[in-house]
Amino acid sequence: APKRPLKSRTAFSLPVPMWAAQHNPNNDAVLALAVKYRIIDYVRFVGTLRRTGYTGDIVLAVSPDMETQCKECKDFLQAMDVIAYPVTFNCSKG
Repeated sequence: APKRPLKSRTAFSLPVPMWAAQHNPNNDAVLALAVKYRIIDYVRFVGTLRRTGYTGDIVLAVSPDMETQCKECKDFLQAMDVIAYPVTFNCSKG
C-alpha cells in the first residue's frame, strides 16, 4: 500500500466535569461511553464495579442533559464517586 502522509489534527480537550470530581493519578481508571443510559444501566455498570471492591476512578462520558433528564442518575453517579463528562457527538458524515 502506498505510504500516506500524516495529517495533524486539532487537539481535543475534555469539557469541564459535570460536578466537582478529581482524578487520582495514582489509581487505575475505568473509562466508558454512557450516553442516554437509564438508571438501571448505571446501577448495573457502576454498581457492579463498586461491589467487586474496585476503588479506582470511574470516568464516564454522558449525555449533556443527563442532569436534567434523570436526577436519579446524577445522584447515583455522585454517590458512587463517578467522574462524568458531558459529551455531544454527531455520527453522521454530513
